[in-house]
Amino acid sequence: MNQDVLTTEFYFASGVYITNCPQFLDDCKTVLDKRLEGKEEVNEIYPVCQTDCMFDESLVPMLDYIAKTGWNVLESQGYDMKYYNTNITDFWGQKLMKHGQQVEHVHGGSAQLVGFYFVEVPENSTRPFISDPRPAKVQINLPERDMTQATLGSQKINFKVKPGDLLITNAWLPHGFLPNGSDEPFKFVHFIISATPANRETFTVKTDSVVVI
Repeated sequence: MNQDVLTTEFYFASGVYITNCPQFLDDCKTVLDKRLEGKEEVNEIYPVCQTDCMFDESLVPMLDYIAKTGWNVLESQGYDMKYYNTNITDFWGQKLMKHGQQVEHVHGGSAQLVGFYFVEVPENSTRPFISDPRPAKVQINLPERDMTQATLGSQKINFKVKPGDLLITNAWLPHGFLPNGSDEPFKFVHFIISATPANRETFTVKTDSVVVI
């Protein structure tokens, strides 16, 4: 008796890369707490504090680790990275007070990857989430059978994290944070990784040869 076999293959996946790096926690917490001093929450409806860019000499080992990890991530995704260096172009801290959240967003411009380093994670606080980046699928979504399971039908997936966790994903993947249900603040660093040409000849257009429209 013949039996039909349906072959299943998956393409265009979204990668999320997580590791724990406790070696950076003390220095990062020190810099983050110092930069948060005197920062006020935005307002009662959006109770969030945010620092300016947190590049600091004490964080050089951490920054170097993140940049190199970003290079490895892009290389593992199939990009020809021998022509590129990865650079952290922004690195800032946030503190979500009770009910504070980060609305769903993506990063444009020169951003290739985005990531988070979690510093203080109270019990029953917020969780980072990612959303389906495919508008064609979002348009025709059916109800999910069990929203607690990560399936091909999932529209959002959240992650339980702990202090020292490092999470990296592509900048085009929508992400954010659920409302913080704890009375204690949730603290983390958000960063952007870009790619710049390295050891490669470039061509510069002369301004007098450009047709301005």
